[in-house]
Amino acid sequence: NRTRRVLAMNAIQDRFANTAVAALHRAVEGAKNPHQWIHAMWLLRRFDALTADELKTAAFATDQTVARVHAQRIAADLFGQNRLRGKGAEINLLPAALEVAERGIKDPDALVRRCAAEALALAPGTDTAHVSALLAALASAPAADNHLIYALRGALRDRLQDPRVFEKVLAGKWSESEARALAAIAPSSTNAFAASFLVAHLQKYSESRSTAAKYLKHAARFLPENRIDDLATLARDKFRDDVDLQSALFKSVQDGLAQRGVALSPRTKTWGTALANDLLASVRRTESGWTSLPVESNPASANPWAVQNRKSSDGRDADFLCTLPAGETLTGVLRSKNFTAPAKLTFWMAGHDGSPGKPLQKKNFVGLRDAETSDVLMTAPAPRNDVAKSTTWDLSAHAGQQVFLELVDGDTAGAYAWLAVGRFEPAVVALPKTTPKLIDERLTGAAQIALATRDTSLEAPLTAALKIPAGVEARGSVAATLLALNTKQHLPAVGEIMNDASAPDALRQRLAQAIAESNTDDGRALVVSALQRTPERAQPKFALALSGTKLGAESLLKEVEAGRVSARLLQNQALKEKLVASKADNVKARLTKLTANLTPLNEQLQKLIDQRAKAFGSAKASAANGVAIFEKNCAVCHQLDGKGALVGPQLDGVGARGTERIMEDVIDPNRNVDGAFRSTLFELKDGETASGLFRREEGELLIYADTAGKEHSLARKDIKERRQSELSLMPEGLAEAMTAAEFNDLVAFLITKKAEKK
Repeated sequence: NRTRRVLAMNAIQDRFANTAVAALHRAVEGAKNPHQWIHAMWLLRRFDALTADELKTAAFATDQTVARVHAQRIAADLFGQNRLRGKGAEINLLPAALEVAERGIKDPDALVRRCAAEALALAPGTDTAHVSALLAALASAPAADNHLIYALRGALRDRLQDPRVFEKVLAGKWSESEARALAAIAPSSTNAFAASFLVAHLQKYSESRSTAAKYLKHAARFLPENRIDDLATLARDKFRDDVDLQSALFKSVQDGLAQRGVALSPRTKTWGTALANDLLASVRRTESGWTSLPVESNPASANPWAVQNRKSSDGRDADFLCTLPAGETLTGVLRSKNFTAPAKLTFWMAGHDGSPGKPLQKKNFVGLRDAETSDVLMTAPAPRNDVAKSTTWDLSAHAGQQVFLELVDGDTAGAYAWLAVGRFEPAVVALPKTTPKLIDERLTGAAQIALATRDTSLEAPLTAALKIPAGVEARGSVAATLLALNTKQHLPAVGEIMNDASAPDALRQRLAQAIAESNTDDGRALVVSALQRTPERAQPKFALALSGTKLGAESLLKEVEAGRVSARLLQNQALKEKLVASKADNVKARLTKLTANLTPLNEQLQKLIDQRAKAFGSAKASAANGVAIFEKNCAVCHQLDGKGALVGPQLDGVGARGTERIMEDVIDPNRNVDGAFRSTLFELKDGETASGLFRREEGELLIYADTAGKEHSLARKDIKERRQSELSLMPEGLAEAMTAAEFNDLVAFLITKKAEKK
């Protein structure tokens, strides 16, 4: 019984102390079983009385694995104590302990090797012999033994944390396999030698895009400042023919420098400008008859559309527009340019619209719309097959009309949630030569680079790019960069798109944010004008953008005071908090006056909760339908049954809250806010404010997530004040965005999710 054996050890130590040493030596020499042997050895170790011969005898006992394991653990204990206490009584045992650990790393037993790795991680000395031994053990470790691999990698990490060791590693000669193993560990070492090793490694060997980006980001953070230009030269020369990889690498270098609070060097800026021009040129060369739009229920989703070669049921392979390569949880709409409707249109489709055996969700489909009225003329659901099937529409009733196609993937599920469309006959619209997702990424990358370099020579190509039919985030990034470079010159063009009622709401709101951040009188006037013409359901987004500065908040308050904007807007708690933070003149008194005669929001919400609770009892709610409602409205931030994002609270067991509490949480998210999910308000030194859920710190950067789960960063030096809000990150008005039937279905679904009994 291990507990009893340990109690006996403690009793010997407490009652007899050093007088037991002689008896313990005899016990080690004449031990009748491994337990007696190892407990006697550990007691001798406690008394600093263990001899080198006793340690080595245990370590080299070929027929006693337990003894060999504990010999390694005693060696690790010796090395650890030596580090803590310096040279002490056990110093005479260190040579023997080193011999034990060095032989143990080659032991036939995996557990002994693991314990030897832990010992070598602590062993004294700064030469590379132990690094070499650990690398050899790692190379020979069975791929299935993840415990051993983890221990060996951890030991390498610990040894390489010492800059003196990594300095010698940097000067050493290593095989390719050893170099790759060392490079994989290097990002855990926060010293300049590790950063230099990664640069040298990338100069010599090829790595995947994600790995190269990871290494360069780490190098940018810890490389000596006088060597930063080496990164720019490396990335530009080694990856000259891959603008997409260069873009990822530039972002990694930029992030690494930002985390250490260092500006871009002149050579890095030169690289950035050339790269941005290359990215924009590649987009200009791409003629696409398709425009990427977000699904209304998931506006923050990245563009999922790619060009992918797929098989058809007639045996032919062809390129399709497909959302599968980007991952099935992403959603998006792809709209074609207008064309004249033929009498008959055939196309091929693959993909799914929910799990097999369940009814179609009507989330993934192809639609044909009238170009003038946007009326839906025809639809075809996903065929629920990985192999493309043909669909033929009889369009004789619409022949000659101007129409456009919409490819819709609106399913956020992680499986059976993708769509592929292609092979249009007649070829009313061609497939793009470049993946739409890649066009968005290149535009966004070019805009971010231009913003970082502040090179005005990029304004002309960016202005042309603003008109490219790309995704919301891509066009929003281009607009924000143009306004940052020259607000006066580019404000009219950006404002024209924002005021276009036919533009997607998500794009208009993104541009409103960019215009408001430009902090000019003309810009504020444009946002106010757009706000006045925007439906009430969408007004809070424009108002929140406007209230990010003191002058913007003043503009909004004056519009409400003049009666041109409804005062009900001011009952939005997130907006109210942002207005107060703006430090507008007498803001609290003005808010009180403007909302004095309105029904208090909490009363309105309680009335709505009561109405919905009363109606729910007699409603024919469908928990099955509620699954789709949850995925559409909630999964972007909440995880349930392993699906969805972990921005807000995880909702397994939410049904235990009961009907009324669930309704409260959906209708009035600010009523019961978990402290861990309260948003944080950041007041910036330039007078602007930002808010979101604080996630982590990365050097000189603070990372926070917005209501859509997207992460943003702020430089610590730019923050004037940071405080936790009383508000939830969950947006208000979610319940009002659903029909009563959808709301009831959602509640019915959530109620079923009670904690499993154990």
